[in-house]
Amino acid sequence: MDLESYISRYSGETRLQRLLLIGQTTPDDAVAQQAFDLAEQQIRADGNVKRYREVFGGGSQDGGHTVSAAGSSSGEQPEVHNIEEEQQRQHQEPAHSSSADRHHSVRRHGPPNPRPLDLEWMDATETSNHNARQMLLGRLSTAQSHMHKEAIRTAYMAL
Repeated sequence: MDLESYISRYSGETRLQRLLLIGQTTPDDAVAQQAFDLAEQQIRADGNVKRYREVFGGGSQDGGHTVSAAGSSSGEQPEVHNIEEEQQRQHQEPAHSSSADRHHSVRRHGPPNPRPLDLEWMDATETSNHNARQMLLGRLSTAQSHMHKEAIRTAYMAL
């Protein structure tokens, strides 16, 4: 299968979902790696740091541990999760599946050859996303204070 020609018919979130499904379910490691590489390019183009962390967090430098942002702004200790344990718990095979089904279905949770997370890109993108959101919220607030209905609608659409 020529993955690039197949996936060229899709864009945005649909493209990303297809790439991740192919990467997770194909038995061919080369195709899986190509799908995850293309998915990473799509995630970076979209600036989706959360999805990047979800998909590629298992190959991080810290052995599959990520630090959740929950609670970090209030001075609390951030929660540390082991991604591999969480994925095993979420994707356990049902008791009624046969052993033949398990041998024919491949389900990866990340690329066959994981790389460390690009923390520099993640920080820069999160900052950029935060600044863009603040700018859009400012526009919305201005439109609401002036009661310009068309400006309010446009600001909500931009958010």
